[in-house]
Amino acid sequence: MDWVLLLSRLCIGVTIASNGGGIPVFVDIVRKGTTHSVPFLPFLAGFVSNTACLAYAMLRADSVLQIVSSVGMTMSTIYVTLFLFFSSKKSTTFRQLMLSGVGILSVYVYLTRIIREPSAVEIQLGLLIGFLITGMNMAPIADIGNILKKQSSDGLSLSMALAIFVTSVLWVLYGIAVDDLVLSLPSISGVLSGSVQFYLLWSYPAKGKAVKSE
Repeated sequence: MDWVLLLSRLCIGVTIASNGGGIPVFVDIVRKGTTHSVPFLPFLAGFVSNTACLAYAMLRADSVLQIVSSVGMTMSTIYVTLFLFFSSKKSTTFRQLMLSGVGILSVYVYLTRIIREPSAVEIQLGLLIGFLITGMNMAPIADIGNILKKQSSDGLSLSMALAIFVTSVLWVLYGIAVDDLVLSLPSISGVLSGSVQFYLLWSYPAKGKAVKSE
């Protein structure tokens, strides 16, 4: 089997599986009836990024990215909906969601009504995706200052950290294989983010777990 084909199948399988990385988080949210200290940004960033990636995949006719983005967008929609329902700060969460919606609509109008030229649209969309993927990957550690201050990794998830790390490694390799810097370069941030999260989870256990271990 061609190694690029094997790599593409791994990307599809692992990325789709990694989209389930948020399931343990939401099982806990549903059980507690509140989002408590779980940050909304990673899930919102995932929704926006998957939307942009799906548009890019259709433009590039990349079937691998189309499948992954479609599943990711579906899962992200479920996560965002559940987060909004159980959010302890509904007004803030809803406002962030509306702002992201306005942003998506603005980009759509810009690319389809102002730019139009396919090659230019691909470049502009590629730059946007690079920014979004980096933002999505780094979102879980956006509150690193607070984590270090409290010396507790509450809000971080081992399953999500592992999902980000493994999928990012695969997309770096796939991007190199198909000569697509839009996929490979931004994914490096996921390798970095996953590594930082592993360190924080190991160095500063969640307080609830720390109490149980005592």
